[in-house]
Amino acid sequence: MKNIYVGACFAIFTMIPGLARCADTQPTATTRSVSAVATELDRLLGTATAQSADNVTLLRRMSFDLTGRPPAASDVRDLAFENGPEAIARASEQMIASSDFADSFARYWRNAILSDRSSNRVNLAAGPLEDYVRQSVENSVGWDLIVRGFMTAQGSVADDGRTAVIFAAEGKPEDVAADMSRLFLGIQIQCAQCHDHPTDVWTRQQFHQLAAYFSRVAIRPDRSGDRRDFIVSVNDSPFAPRGQNDNRYVGQPEHRMPDLEHPDRDGEVMTPTFFVSTNNVELGTMDRVRRATIAAELTSADNVWFSRAIVNRMWTHYVGGGFYDAVDGLGSKYEAQQPAALELLCNEFVASGFDIKWLASVITATRAYRQVAASASSDTNPGPSVAVVRRLSGDEMYESLSAVIGAQSFGQLIGGRAMNREPAAMAGVGMSGMGDSYAGVLPRLFFATAADLEGTTTEASVPGVLMLMNGPLVSRTLASPISLPSTTSRRYVDDARRVDAIYLKTLSRLPTPEQRDAALESIADSDTAVQGLEDVMWSLICGTEFGVRQ
Repeated sequence: MKNIYVGACFAIFTMIPGLARCADTQPTATTRSVSAVATELDRLLGTATAQSADNVTLLRRMSFDLTGRPPAASDVRDLAFENGPEAIARASEQMIASSDFADSFARYWRNAILSDRSSNRVNLAAGPLEDYVRQSVENSVGWDLIVRGFMTAQGSVADDGRTAVIFAAEGKPEDVAADMSRLFLGIQIQCAQCHDHPTDVWTRQQFHQLAAYFSRVAIRPDRSGDRRDFIVSVNDSPFAPRGQNDNRYVGQPEHRMPDLEHPDRDGEVMTPTFFVSTNNVELGTMDRVRRATIAAELTSADNVWFSRAIVNRMWTHYVGGGFYDAVDGLGSKYEAQQPAALELLCNEFVASGFDIKWLASVITATRAYRQVAASASSDTNPGPSVAVVRRLSGDEMYESLSAVIGAQSFGQLIGGRAMNREPAAMAGVGMSGMGDSYAGVLPRLFFATAADLEGTTTEASVPGVLMLMNGPLVSRTLASPISLPSTTSRRYVDDARRVDAIYLKTLSRLPTPEQRDAALESIADSDTAVQGLEDVMWSLICGTEFGVRQ
C-alpha cells in the first residue's frame, strides 16, 4: 500500500505544471559572472563612475546589511590599511558565505511576515519561521522553493516555520491570499477585495478567485500538550458545515465571494484562478493539489512579478532607493524606475535558480551599492541609482548594543526581567506559554522602527531613544568593572589609544583628530580616566551615528 501511495503522489505532482523542480534541487550557475552582471547594472543605472565610499565605511555598511551586526574591531583595523576594492570584495564573500547572512535574512522575513499584526500570538511562529528560512538559505534552497513551502504548509505552528504566513493571516482565505500576493509578488491585491482595484487592473472577482485556492485551510488551537500551539489544518470533506470566515476552525470546500447587495445570501462560488496567468483548477480539487498548483504558478520563472518583488525588496534594503516606490507597490499600472536594469537583474536571478546568496553578491558588488550614501528622505523614493543612509533595524540595533555593551548584561537588562514575569502577567500581554520564541523577539521590539523593512528615514524609535538616554541599560553596563571603558583603561596606558579603542568598538572607525581631542579633553575634566571613557562611550551610543548605517 505504501508504494501505491507514493506512486499516486508522484503522479499528482508530475501532472501539476512547474512542480518538476524538487525541494532538494540546487540553484544552477548563471552564464554570467557576478562581476559581469554588476558592471552591466552600473552601466544601465549610470553609476559606473559614482564615487565609492571608503573601505571602512563599506565594511560597516556591508556587515549590517549582510550579517545584521557590526564588524569586529579587528576587521576594521585590518581593512584600514587596504584601500582597493579587492579587500572589500573578499569581506563581502566571507559575510555571504557565513551563517550570519542566513540569520539576518531570516530575521528580515520574520519582520516582513509577522510585523503589524493585531495579536501578539503571531510571535509564536517567530522562532520556527527564522529556523525555516535560515536553514533553507544555508542549504542553498532557491527562493522559489522557500516560498512554495510557505504556500503549501500545514501542521504545528510551533514546530514548522513554513506555517507562519497562513498562521499570521489566521487561516482566512482572503487574508492568506492578500499576504501571499503582497509579500511575494509585491502586489496589493487586497485592495480589490470589496471592489475592483482603484489604481490597478485587478478585479474583485480575481481577488476572490485567488482566495479560493486557500478555502480548505483553517487555524485551530492545539490543546493536546502543555505548550501553547496552533495547527494549520486542512479539510477536504465536501460536507463541511458552512461557517463565517471569521474565527473559523474548519476549512470550507469552496470559497464564496460575498454578495455585497444581499449580505444574507450565499455568495458566488469561485473557481480557483491565478490572476496573473489566468490558469485555474476545477472546483472540488483537493487542497494539496490546489495549493501546490498556485505555489508553482506564483513562483514560476514565467511570472515576472515574483522575481521583481524579491529583487526590488533586496535592492531597496541594501541600496536604499528602490526600483519601485515601495516593496509592496508593484503592479501593472505602477512604472519601475530604471526598468532595463531591473529586467537584467531579474532575468539573471531566475537563471541562478532564484539563489538569494547570488542576488546579495551581485547587489553588493555594484558601484551603485558601494557609492557614498546620500542623506535620507522619508518623503520620496530616490530611485535605484542612489545609495541612502538608513536607520538600523530593531534587530541590528539589538545586535550592535549586544556587541558593544556585552551580550549577557544586555540580555538581562532588556529581556531577562520581562521573560521572568509570573504566568498571569505574561498572559495579560498575550505572551503566556510562548516561551523562547517570544523571548527571542521581545528585546528587539524596543528598537523597531518603520524603517525595519523599507524606508530611508534616520529617525529612531522614541522608546529606544528614551531607553538609551534615560534608562539603566547604558549607565549600568558602562559602570561595570568588565565594561569596555574599564577593560580599555586597564589594557592601555595612553588615553589616545583608549579613545581609539572606544571608537573602533562603538562606531567601527577611528575618531577624527577633532573628535579625539574633544574626547581627551572630556577625560581630563573627569575624576578618573574610566569615568571620562564612560562619558565618551555614552555620548557615542546615544548619538545619531551609532544608530544608522551609512
